Amino acid sequence: MTQQSADMPALKPSIWPAAALGWLVQLVLKTILPLGVLAAVGVGDGGPSVWYAQQAAIFLGSLLAGVIAARIAKGRPLALALALLGLSLATTFFEQLPATLTPWMALVWAGGPCLGLLVGIGLARCFAGNA
Repeated sequence: MTQQSADMPALKPSIWPAAALGWLVQLVLKTILPLGVLAAVGVGDGGPSVWYAQQAAIFLGSLLAGVIAARIAKGRPLALALALLGLSLATTFFEQLPATLTPWMALVWAGGPCLGLLVGIGLARCFAGNA
């Protein structure tokens, strides 16, 4: 029996629990942090600069979600990144489009959370390598 288990290749740990947790953290932070921006500037002062501040808050929330997911996944960063990017883009597909959608705004709106996840995963990998 031990000979069979020695001959079987080791199974790679699944990245899906870490991806699911990272995605949920991203969803929560993508909701809470922009509300904090609105509370800080006042709801009546909404303009392009407020929208960009909200997108920056979403980027930072996504960065934190990427760090958390990468710390939990313990390996296979490319698979984790692809899973989180897919989940993030699927979520973005169901969100409300910005009122005035220029090509630059569409790129920031859809790409910001994805870039935040990638930077977060990269930072977690750098800090894990230095620890």
